[in-house]
Amino acid sequence: MTVIATLQGRGTTVDYLPQDTAPASIILGEPTWLVGNQFRFTITSVPGAALPVWRSTDLTSWTSAAWVTNSTGTTNFTDAAAITSWTFYRAQKQ
Repeated sequence: MTVIATLQGRGTTVDYLPQDTAPASIILGEPTWLVGNQFRFTITSVPGAALPVWRSTDLTSWTSAAWVTNSTGTTNFTDAAAITSWTFYRAQKQ
């Protein structure tokens, strides 16, 4: 934007389309243990985002838990095979 402002300050006409370059946040929230070793949490992201969900027990080795399409911007993810209380989750923007 500084270059555009400099050019405009010198009398040059500049046409441009501002772009949103801020990354969209992905938020995991509302963790809940369910019966039968199931663990559920919400995923908040931009509507329509396709997100891989990963799990780890040591924060070093990650395995794929699922792919989630967040149609509305907030969706639930349930891990039907949560193995321990020391399982960590992450979701990524693709």
